Amino acid sequence: MFVKYPNFQDEFEIARRTTSLTADQPTAVLTGDQILDLQQIVRKVPVTDHVIHYCLALVRQTRVGEPGTPKFVKDWLSWGAGPRAGQFLMKAREIAPNDLDSRYKLALIFVRVSQPQQAFKEATEILKQAPDHGPALVLLAETATTPEQVQAVEQEVEKFPHHDSPYFEVASAALAMRKQDLPKAEALLNHAISTDPKCVEAHVAMAVLAMAKRDDARAEEELKAA
Repeated sequence: MFVKYPNFQDEFEIARRTTSLTADQPTAVLTGDQILDLQQIVRKVPVTDHVIHYCLALVRQTRVGEPGTPKFVKDWLSWGAGPRAGQFLMKAREIAPNDLDSRYKLALIFVRVSQPQQAFKEATEILKQAPDHGPALVLLAETATTPEQVQAVEQEVEKFPHHDSPYFEVASAALAMRKQDLPKAEALLNHAISTDPKCVEAHVAMAVLAMAKRDDARAEEELKAA
C-alpha cells in the first residue's frame, strides 16, 4: 500500500490534535466477543494443501540461505520473511479470494521467484472470474510450459472478448514465439505497441524477442520504455 502525504488541512488537524490536551473519544463499533467470532469465521474457511504449498514456497524464497533463492533477493535482502508471513498469505487468500488485483500481483511474484506453474494457476483462476482480464491472459501465455498448458492458452486467447486489445496481441505473440514464428510475433507486438504505447507487457515481450534476435540495443530500448 502506498500512502501519500496528507493535504494541508488534514496535516493541520494532525498537528493540532496531537499537540494539545483535547482528544477525540473513539466510538466502539464491535464488542470483544464479536471480534473473536469473526476471527473464528475466517479460520473455518478451508485451505487446500496446494495453496499452503505455494504460500510457503513464496515465503521461503525471500530467505537468503534457502536453496534456489533468486539473485535479486540475495542482493537486496539480508533477512527474509518468517513463518507468520505464510500464515498471513493464506488468510489473505481466504478472506478475499475475489480480489483479482491482489491475485495478479501474487502471480507476478511467483514469476519472480521461479514458480511459473503457480503463476499459471493464479492466472487461470483470474480468467475464470474475469475472462476479459488482459494482463492475466498475457501472464498465462508467458508461463505455460507443457503442451497441455499451451493448448489451454490457445483456447483462452480465442475466447478473449477483446481481439482488438494489445493484451490479445501480446498473448498471441507469446504463442507465436513458442512456435518459433518470430516474424509473426514481432508484427503482433509492433501493432500492440502502436495501439497502446504505454502497454508494459508489450514492451517487455518485445525486449524478450529482441534478445532472442540478439538485438541488445532494441531490447534495452524496450525495457526502458516499459
